[in-house]
Amino acid sequence: MQRSVSKLTSQPLALPLSRSQSRIKVRAGDKWLIAGMTGCGKTTFAKELCLHLEKLYPTARIYILDYKNWGDFDDYPGRVLTVEAPPKPQGNQRYQVWVPVGKRRDEIEKWLSGILNDAPAILFIDELVGLSYSQSNFSEEYTKISQLGRAAPVGIISLTQKLSKVPEGTIGQATHIVRFRLRKKYDQIVSRDLLNEDVGEPPDEFGFY
Repeated sequence: MQRSVSKLTSQPLALPLSRSQSRIKVRAGDKWLIAGMTGCGKTTFAKELCLHLEKLYPTARIYILDYKNWGDFDDYPGRVLTVEAPPKPQGNQRYQVWVPVGKRRDEIEKWLSGILNDAPAILFIDELVGLSYSQSNFSEEYTKISQLGRAAPVGIISLTQKLSKVPEGTIGQATHIVRFRLRKKYDQIVSRDLLNEDVGEPPDEFGFY
């Protein structure tokens, strides 16, 4: 399939952030970090965001790392449960949803590396903390994709329940940060310190900051 980068331009995207229907400028290679406690709506929001991005960038393939395997992507096409990283999708297959059985670091890194060779693409990570292989060892391939920015048009949608366990540099690479309610006091402190914002109760009735 011929994949064109020329169509991936900056476009306005209307998202249901509140009743005011906020409009956000979205470009190819943008990095979305979505944080919040279990059950707050992160995955629902991320799926809606992904649908919008699919329409904006019709040549981009969607790669989903279903690290938690809680059933959120069971009805998606291209879903595979394997120990080893699945090969690149063939032909017009738009989605690849990988449940990394065994959660092997080497296979996850191999899978992430392959996505760079298939740009333009959208990378959807649920849960980002799964890429923290140890206290001081975060995914090198994910970091590489984040740092390349728009030079390699791979948009990222990353979800996390534990903002405090995401490296500061990773948060700093995010183009858009969407925060729902943060239950733990430590996560609130981290959010305040890294983002230079006070965190109290969210002003939006649906829990958005």
